[in-house]
Amino acid sequence: MIYLYLLAALLLPFIGLFYIEGGALGGYPNNSTYPYMLYLFSFFLGYRVFIKRAIKVKKGEFVNTMRVPAKNFNSVRLKKRILFGLFVLLFISLFAFNGIDVLMGSMSKGEFRSQMGYFGFIMAIPTKYIFPALFTRLCCVYYVNKTQGLKRLKLDWFFYTCCLFVVIFGFTFGDKTMAITMLLCGLIVLFWQRTRISHVFFFGLFSLVILILTGYLFDDFLKGRSIEGVLDYIEVRAFALSGESSWKVWDLYIHDRVNFDYFSTLLGVLGSGLIYFLLGISKYSVIAYKFNFGTAVTALLYPGAIDLINSGLWNITPTAYVEGLLAGGIIGIIIFGIFGGIVFAHIYRKISKGFYTKNYAKVSIFVVYFVNAYSAWLMSGGITTLFHPVTIMGILAAYYVIRMFEKIIIK
Repeated sequence: MIYLYLLAALLLPFIGLFYIEGGALGGYPNNSTYPYMLYLFSFFLGYRVFIKRAIKVKKGEFVNTMRVPAKNFNSVRLKKRILFGLFVLLFISLFAFNGIDVLMGSMSKGEFRSQMGYFGFIMAIPTKYIFPALFTRLCCVYYVNKTQGLKRLKLDWFFYTCCLFVVIFGFTFGDKTMAITMLLCGLIVLFWQRTRISHVFFFGLFSLVILILTGYLFDDFLKGRSIEGVLDYIEVRAFALSGESSWKVWDLYIHDRVNFDYFSTLLGVLGSGLIYFLLGISKYSVIAYKFNFGTAVTALLYPGAIDLINSGLWNITPTAYVEGLLAGGIIGIIIFGIFGGIVFAHIYRKISKGFYTKNYAKVSIFVVYFVNAYSAWLMSGGITTLFHPVTIMGILAAYYVIRMFEKIIIK
């Protein structure tokens, strides 16, 4: 499953380039697919060089996570603790942050996010890291049961209830993909050893239903459209729009019209609040967009929409490939490709080692890091995402919470 998600992150923009060169979004042939293929080759090269030392998890080889006899490990109590933890986080999101208003349709998702203010920084940690990490740790329990003699994966009401919590939690933010990525973290664990075509089909079908439902509920421009219209939008969003920045930035590059301040985007690691304070500006300042890679690329491609960009009403999705191109041209593409492959190989090794040593807290946080930090960088650019303070604090907080739950359930 982890490889399938990686391939999706890498290949959707690539397919999008063919869409655009074929005329989508007003595009035309400009050989944009060739540098992207160089990027893919560089990525594969970096991955292959560093993956050779990866630990292979063999079925039936286990040592205990907490270094105590396995008979002292009560998985039922752990599942109860995780269920309670997810419920508490969901309750806070629904009622402390008024997420219930988003579900009921009395507040737009944009209003919900903006009304958080500085609390958005605090909410990002449980949203992106603690909540999905707890769900992933729950899935580790079922993974253990499956590999310790059960002929098939056996799920119970704990699992399905937590899945429901995940979906509702994602809906409170009006986000079309949040619930999907959270569930994906758990599925990577459940199907770590083997992923069947049927698993991919049902998860893909479920994801499509979630996307259609959230589109109808939270996107005003999709309300009133037929299902075919929503599916057409999803197709354009998944392919053409994911390749838009790659095609347009390459077009600017070959015509020598790139005027981009890449260094300023790296300052985003300080956090927007601190940057605005140090520079004495607000988030609506004419230069505010420069300190976020996504908004900076959007401003490069749509210089007449600065006000909309700073207000959060206009944004496109660049990729790590685009970042490499803007940072160093062709050489940058190669460097970022190799670096991306190396980082993935390192993450894969950490997850494999966590399975082998039975350190499921480690497995959980690295799976969540792969989905919510590393893959987010691949699909949206902004290398500071990999080591942003929120990312580091989120991972540490998630690890601490999981370890706390694990220690509680030791008799």
